[in-house]
Amino acid sequence: MDGGGIDYSKTNITRENISDCADILLQLQSFSCWYNKQRPIIKQGNLLFENGCATGILGKNGAGKTTLFNAIAGILNGVSYEKCVYLGDSITLNSVDFKQCRILSFAEDHSFPTWNLEYYISFMSSAYRVKLKPALVHELIDGFQVGRYVHAPFHELSSGNRKKCNLIAAFALQRPLLILDESTDFLDFEATEYVYQLIRRRTKCGLCTVVSSHIAQTFTRCCEYLYIISDGEISTRYRTPATADSIVALLSGN
Repeated sequence: MDGGGIDYSKTNITRENISDCADILLQLQSFSCWYNKQRPIIKQGNLLFENGCATGILGKNGAGKTTLFNAIAGILNGVSYEKCVYLGDSITLNSVDFKQCRILSFAEDHSFPTWNLEYYISFMSSAYRVKLKPALVHELIDGFQVGRYVHAPFHELSSGNRKKCNLIAAFALQRPLLILDESTDFLDFEATEYVYQLIRRRTKCGLCTVVSSHIAQTFTRCCEYLYIISDGEISTRYRTPATADSIVALLSGN
C-alpha cells in the first residue's frame, strides 16, 4: 500500500459522507479578489472543484496564486463573486461553517514560533472541532520522518521540517477541501514523494485537493485538472497533460 502505510479506508472518511450525490464540491463564478479594489489581483474567472479530484493552479511568480488561495479560504476580505456554491448550497467564503470544511496549508509559515508539533496538532483539532485518529497522526509523523522533532519549538526547525509540521496537521484533519500553496517547497525528495502519495489517497477517498506548485511533476502525478492564472485572468479548466513539457508549453502559451 502506498501513502506511507496510511489506510484511509479505515477512517470515517468516505465518498458518501462527503457528498450525497453531486461531484461538485465548490463552484465560483465571476470571481475576483484584491488587496486594493482599484487594482485587482484576480480580475475575473470561474472555478470548479470536485470531490475525489485534485486540481492544480498553475502560474508564474506573482501571478496571484497565493492571493487566490487566501480568498478561497476566506482569509482575504477583498473578494467578489456572482455565485458561490458549496455542495449545492449558496454560501459566503468567510462563513464559519465553510471555514470548518476547508484548510489552507501555506507556502511558508512563521506563525506560532514557540509552539511544537504536538501542541499545534492539538490546537488545530480543537479549532476545527475534529477528533483526530492517533494512529493516523503517528503514521503521518513517521511518513514525514519528523518523529524526533515532535517536541521541538518551531523556531528551531529548518524550513523543510516546519513545512512538514503544517502538512501533517493539514492531512490529519481530513477536511473536504485541502488547499496546498506551493505544496512541495522546502521539502526533500522523500517528503515530496510522500505528499504525492497523500494527495492521491485523498482523491481515492473522495476528497478534494487544490494544489499550486512550480514543479510540473506535481501536476502530472497528482492532478486531474489545471487552471492557469495569467495577467489577472483565470483560464478555462484544462485536463492535465501527461508530460512536464506539455505543462510548460501550456503555461508559455498563456
